Amino acid sequence: MAVVQGATVGQTDTIAQFSRVVDMRSTLYKLEPDSAPFAVILANTNKKRATNSKFSWANQAPESRFGVTTGTVTNVATTVPVDDGTQYAGEYIVRVPRTGENFSVTSVAANNLTVERGVGGTTGTAMNSGEQLYILGVAATEKDISKPPRTNLPTQVFNFTEIFKRSVEASGTELASSDMFDEHEWVRMQKEQGVEHKKDIELSFILGGPEERTTVSTTSAGKRRLTGGLLYFLTSNNAAAGGTLTTATVRTWFRSLFRYGSGKRTLFASALALSAFDSFMESKLQLRPTDDSYDVSVAQWVTSSGTVNFVKHPLLEGTTLSGYVIAVDFADDALAYRYLNGDGPGPSRDSKLYENVQARDLDGRRDQYLAEVGLQAGKPGVHGVMTGITGPG
Repeated sequence: MAVVQGATVGQTDTIAQFSRVVDMRSTLYKLEPDSAPFAVILANTNKKRATNSKFSWANQAPESRFGVTTGTVTNVATTVPVDDGTQYAGEYIVRVPRTGENFSVTSVAANNLTVERGVGGTTGTAMNSGEQLYILGVAATEKDISKPPRTNLPTQVFNFTEIFKRSVEASGTELASSDMFDEHEWVRMQKEQGVEHKKDIELSFILGGPEERTTVSTTSAGKRRLTGGLLYFLTSNNAAAGGTLTTATVRTWFRSLFRYGSGKRTLFASALALSAFDSFMESKLQLRPTDDSYDVSVAQWVTSSGTVNFVKHPLLEGTTLSGYVIAVDFADDALAYRYLNGDGPGPSRDSKLYENVQARDLDGRRDQYLAEVGLQAGKPGVHGVMTGITGPG
């Protein structure tokens, strides 16, 4: 028995090392980083603690300046039916882009605008049903009082942290035996399950849906929480390629994708989708050093819309997912890897390897990877998804 005395008692290098919990995050994410590139990059760029298993955030969208008519309007009619009257108010100036007419709103009753036609030197022109309208702003009159205040309220969105577990076990005999390989079988299994643990998180962060329910397993009865993934939350900038991928389809998607957020997007593409991009962008792709991409292989394309980093995603496979490309703006702080770490006496629930979790009388050893983590996918308008790619155009 080793005896430690004096000032060094209780230091990290003098306690019984077998009792320590191994924090595998830094090591884990270096194991086959390309196998789970989204979680690897996110965990290294924006990691935040969650104080409870259910966490929330607020999405704030700008006021929409586009609306549409819901009926035909003659060139002299002073009532314009619209899809959402709350977008408008008195003295708003509205443009009809197709015809070039500007009209002024005098009052709003439900979804009907009373208007003055052909203002600002334009001419009243007949409008179609479904005509696009563009709100230019308020034109106030001299010595007028202030306008009624308006605001676009944020919406609350929530998700859950999900418990991810993977175990590795070997008998005492196996652990005491030699292997023919350079790496002992125990070490190989430990690394293998570490990679699979990481893939579990990756797939849930992409394809999961949020849910909390009481369920009964063979070993416990309690709450099971599932974390929602990117495809659940990303409802903006979603485009369907509809088969072969063309330059026109991509450029149209990029114009929408880069409307908000930073000037850089990371595109996680299936092997099939990436080959489709290669067919018309091969001369424009430039290999980029991986020192700032956390060992994930990246190719870069600079477009008029913004800079695009392509990452081949090996888990986007199969009949449907092989046609997917997921665009992410990692510069946006609202996108985050959340790990449970509240103010209670328990430790952080970020990915860790817990050693020797076997029953005390087991002639062997069991280690367990455990994480309780979830995805925060705020500001969906800066991300996007393209689906249905079957090959190059």
